[in-house]
Amino acid sequence: MSNTSAGCSAARAASPASHRCRCRAAEAVHDSLYRAPPEGGLLVAPLDEFTAVYHRASGITHLLTEPAPQILAILGDGALSLNALLDRLARDYDLTDGDLTDGDLTDGDLTDGTREALAARLAELVESGLVERA
Repeated sequence: MSNTSAGCSAARAASPASHRCRCRAAEAVHDSLYRAPPEGGLLVAPLDEFTAVYHRASGITHLLTEPAPQILAILGDGALSLNALLDRLARDYDLTDGDLTDGDLTDGDLTDGTREALAARLAELVESGLVERA
């Protein structure tokens, strides 16, 4: 028995118990909504190139670098999907090239590499407990 779906030849599923392929799992990540803790749940203090973030619920202080503090600030306004967050970052911070991009951008379009980089940053924030899937 194969653990790839009939419609996917991109990669095998994450485990033999799962019949979903990775490309469908990736689509689910892009469709998820992400949110920061409720107002007052984080205490944020900029420290030069780092930002200290105290998570009241866990009692843990995290040291973050860009773009994590900006992501938390945007998600503090309300839950957003990956694509909506990417659009907001692009608009608010004039995102064109850098940590979240995949090389030079043309016509202001953000690449799939940018989207994947943001998905990776979100996964790190979810794992740390600073962001949750809504």
